[in-house]
Amino acid sequence: MAAKDELQNALKENFRINKNISQPLNKEECERLLALLYREPSAAKLVESYADKNSSLRGNNANLGRRREQAKRQFEDLQAKTSTKTKPKNQ
Repeated sequence: MAAKDELQNALKENFRINKNISQPLNKEECERLLALLYREPSAAKLVESYADKNSSLRGNNANLGRRREQAKRQFEDLQAKTSTKTKPKNQ
């Protein structure tokens, strides 16, 4: 019998199910899931679709994070420039 870690590796390698996703499953559930995915092509196709969408969303989130940080830096630069232009002159 395979250990849970080996079953999780099989899920990752064969069906792109990350270990953090399969972690809540116990060993027997991992075994049943693997058997189901091997036995039912439609279930494997559904899992593949989720994995593809997850990968796409991960890329989108990374891109949005970079753009947010870039916008934040630009905003801070604009604030700094504006504050030096609007300071009252000594009278």
